[in-house]
Amino acid sequence: MTRFLADTHAIVWRVALGKRLGVAASAAFDEADAGNATIIVPAVVLAELWMIASKQRVAGWTSERFDVLVAEIRGSSNYELTSLTPDIVLASRGLGAIKDIFDRLVAAEALILGAAIISRDPTYTGLARVVWE
Repeated sequence: MTRFLADTHAIVWRVALGKRLGVAASAAFDEADAGNATIIVPAVVLAELWMIASKQRVAGWTSERFDVLVAEIRGSSNYELTSLTPDIVLASRGLGAIKDIFDRLVAAEALILGAAIISRDPTYTGLARVVWE
């Protein structure tokens, strides 16, 4: 089964701003919704999602919507919340070219899990398979 790791903006755009998703990114989420793929949501992405909701940075992305999303993920066999582990942190040390620590941790986890990253962020290009357009 195909495994994708979702970056923060990909999830926000899927839930609150669906029109902004790239075709391939949308297809990856559709695959998971159909039971043909798994979407991994790292702990650092979950933290960023909460921060965006609590600071009301995106219209339609509220604390209540965050809670609904977490319940939906926990109730799904095609979406998976993962923990930040020492192995991910240690693997991120080799990704010093990525300046943002959250992006570095996302990339490290994707590499460890062999998952493609659903993201529009060019930071990941060349490090892992990126799914967007």
